[in-house]
Amino acid sequence: MAACGGSGTPSGPSASGSSSNSSGAGVAPGSAVFSQSPIDVGAISTITPIGNLNPPDHTLPTNHAYFFHPSAANAEVRAPAGGTLSTVRRGSGGSDDQLYVTVSAGFDYYLDHIRLDSNIVQGDRIAAGQRVGVTASAAGAMDLGIVNNAVTLFFARPDRYIPGTLHADSPFKYFAEPVRSQLYARIAAADKDGRISFDQTGTLAGNWFTPDLAPTVTENFGNGPRHLAFVRDVIDPSLVRISIGGSLSVSGAFYVPRDAIDPAGVSTAGGKIVYQLLFDPRATLPAGVLIVQMLADDRIRVETFSGNAPPTSDFDSAALIYIR
Repeated sequence: MAACGGSGTPSGPSASGSSSNSSGAGVAPGSAVFSQSPIDVGAISTITPIGNLNPPDHTLPTNHAYFFHPSAANAEVRAPAGGTLSTVRRGSGGSDDQLYVTVSAGFDYYLDHIRLDSNIVQGDRIAAGQRVGVTASAAGAMDLGIVNNAVTLFFARPDRYIPGTLHADSPFKYFAEPVRSQLYARIAAADKDGRISFDQTGTLAGNWFTPDLAPTVTENFGNGPRHLAFVRDVIDPSLVRISIGGSLSVSGAFYVPRDAIDPAGVSTAGGKIVYQLLFDPRATLPAGVLIVQMLADDRIRVETFSGNAPPTSDFDSAALIYIR
């Protein structure tokens, strides 16, 4: 699942973009808004719901879904719903473009990693099913996300997040049948809608940041190395994941053993907690070790070590502080 986050990926809605429509009631979750799959269902190999991890660009769970397509397909991309082209961003050479559409007050959707047709102009109206371009084959996947003001997710520090994260939801809930069932059938995850909000006040669960990262720029493109997340796997939510952006000595998206302490059960009373970091949930040898201690409800000390075990059970000078 390397799409949308590899080297050279342009800034997108999960990084520096925001909804073009910051007011309005939005749409009730589950209401049919989309009538058309953005890519012909037969051209989609798999779909990953919201909540994917791909540090450093996506150290936090992604607020958009991925439509994986054959790398050379250049499949037609069509508007899943009509509306106003509120934002049109064209990448260098026209190879990696992005489109926001305002469907109604408080409800926007966006498509990313596509090649837009030349007649797609910001401010114009678009009809459901209208062609907007083709998939960008180099990306491997197209992004689809929604910004719905009727949905507000819980985060310990909501001022850190853009509207596209605060008001994110699974886009598949908003497709009419039979398209909804056709798209769900392409999703292998146990939770086909996914999840991105894992913060639990007073516990380790959720998102953490280096103290030098100002809340207003938290999700700006390039700041992923200063993110850290204790969340759940997008495909198998029974698995705990630790996503490390890069400020620590070990970085990446790791699993932990099934018998490890659930981050939602870790508080200031827990003392130091040691997590083995696994590249694969079936691995028997760890890629590294992470030690963490909650110093306060909004402050933790963290250190990572390569190999099977830390050289000491205590922190040393390489330990870092993270905050909510």
